[in-house]
Amino acid sequence: MNSKVTATRISLIGMLLLAGSAMGASAPQWTEHETEVIESCSEISQLRNPKPVGKVIEFDERAGVSAVVITGLYPQTHPRSQRGQVLCLFNRLTRTPFIADAEELMGKIR
Repeated sequence: MNSKVTATRISLIGMLLLAGSAMGASAPQWTEHETEVIESCSEISQLRNPKPVGKVIEFDERAGVSAVVITGLYPQTHPRSQRGQVLCLFNRLTRTPFIADAEELMGKIR
């Protein structure tokens, strides 16, 4: 077999493999991921009645995280029923959520 033909075939196969991986996850996989992020972040927040604020934000693979703001009620009895919000970063590789207080991130909650 001609080495030029072999090189062309190898290049074509490589391009097809790269094109397939660039397509990324399917819509159901993204929906499943978003559900996992919201559930994990809601649980770790320890807020009562946690809800996401907006949509899950996907950072590129260099950062490897998804982010979402979760709002709800603080679990403490004092101050009673005070609303709170946390920023959650979800590590896609380890599937681990990390939270930080986000009261001032987007202004005061009303």
